[in-house]
Amino acid sequence: MAEAIAIGDKKFAFKLLNEQRRMGEDESYLFAMILRQFKILLQMRDLWEREDGLTSEQFASRLGLHPFVVKKSLPLVRRHGLERLKEIYEELLEIDRRTKFGLAKQNVLIDFFIGKS
Repeated sequence: MAEAIAIGDKKFAFKLLNEQRRMGEDESYLFAMILRQFKILLQMRDLWEREDGLTSEQFASRLGLHPFVVKKSLPLVRRHGLERLKEIYEELLEIDRRTKFGLAKQNVLIDFFIGKS
């Protein structure tokens, strides 16, 4: 689901999100998965721009990530620039803030985020 969001496939992302909800997954867990995906992409893109030419194994080692996660994320890192990833991450942090302060329901904010991504 988080990968579908990062790719920009809204239809598939909503399908997977709704499947997770039907299976009873907690909204906080779903949000954490999305947040984690973009945190990884942001860290990888930042490292990519600072140290060009790293192998996936070097990414994994320097960021403390599993090599499979890095290999799966590399194509997504190429899709998004560092500034765009920072903007997305800020949007996600705002969702977290609004949820924790009771300003909006997390499921609505997640749906809105996916819809505008």
